[in-house]
Amino acid sequence: MSVIMTMMTIERLNEHRTFVLLLQESKTILASMQAQILKAMDYNGLPHAAEPSRTTENLSILLDAQIADVNRLEAIVAESEREIKAFVDSIPDNRTRVIFNLRFVCGMKWDSVAKMIGGGNASSTMRSVCTRYLESCNTLQHSHS
Repeated sequence: MSVIMTMMTIERLNEHRTFVLLLQESKTILASMQAQILKAMDYNGLPHAAEPSRTTENLSILLDAQIADVNRLEAIVAESEREIKAFVDSIPDNRTRVIFNLRFVCGMKWDSVAKMIGGGNASSTMRSVCTRYLESCNTLQHSHS
């Protein structure tokens, strides 16, 4: 695999991860709203007061806004992910590449990354692997300048 010659920073990776997490949260909220609308529309044959239809109407308005938010975040993540994935895919060491993918593409917490990697690794070890790799890339970048 070839080295991507654009400088990648922890700040850029964390920015992408933040959008991934926002997208995950927005999708969770959307699913909850959709479930609430279905619940509010549940018809059991008994007469209903005006309140359920107002609730459904309000949720529908909010649902449209939430769908727009999910779509906006999906576009941001997709655009950002091209750069991030190109960098991560260029990492020659499989273990390091998996750590970067779990943390910055999937948005996992460091302790979850450590558990996924296994071997009794600590979250601080996973963080150190990333830091050392980025430092080595940036050193390589500066030596080619």
